[in-house]
Amino acid sequence: MIIKQFIGHSGATVNLVENELGTVVEKSGTGIERNYNRITSLTGVVDQPQILAYDGDTLTMEYIQNQDIQHYLINGEHKKLTRFIKTVYDKFVRLPTSAKDYTSVYERRLSSVSWLPTTIDNLMDCLPRHLAQTVYHGDLTCNNILYDYNNSRFVLIDAVDIDLDSVHFDISKLRQDIDCGWFLRDSDALLSNRLLSIRQSLSEHCEYYNNNAMAILCLLRVWTYSTEQENKWKYYGETNEYYYIGSWSKQ
Repeated sequence: MIIKQFIGHSGATVNLVENELGTVVEKSGTGIERNYNRITSLTGVVDQPQILAYDGDTLTMEYIQNQDIQHYLINGEHKKLTRFIKTVYDKFVRLPTSAKDYTSVYERRLSSVSWLPTTIDNLMDCLPRHLAQTVYHGDLTCNNILYDYNNSRFVLIDAVDIDLDSVHFDISKLRQDIDCGWFLRDSDALLSNRLLSIRQSLSEHCEYYNNNAMAILCLLRVWTYSTEQENKWKYYGETNEYYYIGSWSKQ
């Protein structure tokens, strides 16, 4: 019996289901194999829902009683979330890595979009060519961090294989929420001070957090899902600063 259904940005269907296993999460559709592979690779590295079954078409996972990060930040301790993110970053950085030239990845991603706040060459000049190809999540956002209140822990969900295969891109991806408030775009929650504190701590701790070109590269991943109002960028060439007009803040 389906209790609740969601449709993800990728087109995948996520169902909360009651069956013989109890209450479980079933995900099917686009990108399931990429989810399965990445979740499997992170098993034992970070806390995630347990995989219960996978048949190539449907991924069945443990359901965790949880609070989403928006509501956690309203009621909980933001420093605890900051410590969790820093711990994940440190674990991924410390695991065996190799250097990778991301030039072709940058060029392919930047050339595939119809609009940029500046030229491809300007962005390429600001992007680090070589990065450590580390253990990574692939879609590290506030929506993919849950607080398991029964066990007083954070868990990561919806990890995915991607060509931006480094924890440094995970952290840049997270900036869409911490700096720009994407996860609050439909909310009236006032979390600016808490997010600013998290931002300051992560910017001091994570090597490439302050690289705005990397943040823009990752922001382009949600570009096609944003509204016309959310799509209002402005670029100030003289000061080399990017501003997002609407619900997003200075970049």
